[in-house]
Amino acid sequence: MTALTGMTKISFYRLTSAFRNSAAASRSAAKFAPQYDMPGDTILICGQTSSCRDLVAEALASEAGRDARQSLRPHAQPRTNAQREDDTHASPVAQLEAFMLADIVILVIDARDPAHDGLPGLLIRHHLFRRCGLVIAVTALEQTEDGRAFFETLRNEIAAFCMDREMPPMVPLAGNLSDPTQGHDKLAFYPSWFAGQTLREVLEAEAARSMPWEERPFRLSVSAFDRSQPDGPSIEGVVYQGQIAVGEQVRILPGGMLSSVGGLMTLARKAEDGAGHAALRVTLSGPAACRPGLILVPADRPCEVTDQVEATIAWFDDAPLLPGRTYGFNLGGQSASASVTKVKQAVDLDTAHALAADNLGPSAAGVAHIALDTPLAFDVETNGLSCFHLTDPVAGHVIGLGRIQHALRRADNIHWQALTIDRRRRAAMKDQTPLVVWMTGLSGAGKSTIANLVEQKLAVAGRHTFLLDGDNVRHGLNRDLGFTEPERVENIRRVAEVARLMSDAGLIVLCAFISPFRSERQMARKLMGSGEFIEVHVKASVEIAEARDPKGLYRKARAGKLKNFTGIDSPYEEPEAAEVVLDTSVLSVQEAANLLVRHITDSLQRR
Repeated sequence: MTALTGMTKISFYRLTSAFRNSAAASRSAAKFAPQYDMPGDTILICGQTSSCRDLVAEALASEAGRDARQSLRPHAQPRTNAQREDDTHASPVAQLEAFMLADIVILVIDARDPAHDGLPGLLIRHHLFRRCGLVIAVTALEQTEDGRAFFETLRNEIAAFCMDREMPPMVPLAGNLSDPTQGHDKLAFYPSWFAGQTLREVLEAEAARSMPWEERPFRLSVSAFDRSQPDGPSIEGVVYQGQIAVGEQVRILPGGMLSSVGGLMTLARKAEDGAGHAALRVTLSGPAACRPGLILVPADRPCEVTDQVEATIAWFDDAPLLPGRTYGFNLGGQSASASVTKVKQAVDLDTAHALAADNLGPSAAGVAHIALDTPLAFDVETNGLSCFHLTDPVAGHVIGLGRIQHALRRADNIHWQALTIDRRRRAAMKDQTPLVVWMTGLSGAGKSTIANLVEQKLAVAGRHTFLLDGDNVRHGLNRDLGFTEPERVENIRRVAEVARLMSDAGLIVLCAFISPFRSERQMARKLMGSGEFIEVHVKASVEIAEARDPKGLYRKARAGKLKNFTGIDSPYEEPEAAEVVLDTSVLSVQEAANLLVRHITDSLQRR
């Protein structure tokens, strides 16, 4: 993914107040503990040349006045690795995250650059990942043949690109934006033909579109909980917005438990909290159940809780984002496992061209439906509770960024039905502990043969079992699926859900599937309880499996008659930490089955 244009992050200490009254007049402890500083509004300046970005920053300082200029400082966005004023060389992930989280973005266009490199990509990023707050400043107009004509032509081009989307305000700038010999009270110079709002006025108007920080509903992400304090249980966390007072009722989400505030204390900010975010300790007046990763909100102004959302996503991984595959989902300190259920729209972030796709590849973004394995709290009006990370389920690194647009209505219409007879009762009726034994390996490695023999031995021992075989399920449950990567992902997702239902019935479930991808096997493991999943690698090299070739599939694949065949033209990712490895190049079927039965029996006895 091509990086955004050069970026400079600055922050005014309360933007509108800084322009109107100076930064010092904007400080307010309000309902917080003493010495609490209200966060500033972040301005992100983007442009190809550092000189143009510096001129705009200087113009902002000059127009704000001397006192407000002293509050101009580098700003470190939360969760962004790049902590520099000049983020030109930051990673694409860090740059896009700073872009998403900034209160206002100023896009600086140098009139000397007729190509306007990066403009379409930045505009499409704004439309996808931001709600408002984009301003375009055009500089160096005095160095063009006709500055006014250039400005109007550019305005028309941007309007045509935006079509029915909101057109960002544009401001022309020319000449030396401030003269250091004149101090910092000199206004920026605007072309004589321009009768529109100044840069200061435009930023005032953009800031006024958002609710003032102190009027926004209180949102705190819990990072620590201590129930042993003598004054009552205490919560520590990061404040994303708003204020709270002693005596106010609060709610802990997503569960919804009610309590009230007994005391408040500001804490020293940590680097990972990000500049502008307060660290706060809230003492509760009564017993409460809490833990890190929950959200504290006012009882009368809570945020939404859901397990299904529509979101915009930017994808950074080399492997495509596939519907059905499980990813890590991190939102405002909350974590869940997530899978995309549908890609509604895709767009190339480098070219801004719309794509017809059912997945997202590198350099692509889109709108998708996401299902979470547990409900989370979110607030589309709060950056910290609407912008999220998607992470690799195995390695854990960030591979996607997104922003929640809204909850899906069907999430509110579907509720879990409580049942009287649960899995523990069903297992007790069978006098056994449920277990899922997941056998993975190449075609021809011996999975089905060994699984069949293992089930016979368990049946003789009086165990209640069921064998799910890769070929058999494709005759019914998965008869509509082929062998492309997305279809393989969906195949394993369905089978894993069936295996979970069967384990709920108290059965020992044997699964014999190639299941070539680690991420899907990890997804299956996470569906089961602790100790209820055994991964078995039925190991055989491609050469040995091809020599056996009991179904003639390798021969067809080599002849080009069978596409996407694992081991030939589709990858197999070997398990890295399987509980059992059965090397069928040295073990007979009988020996392998005996080893696996012994391991299953030992596992059941330990539990």
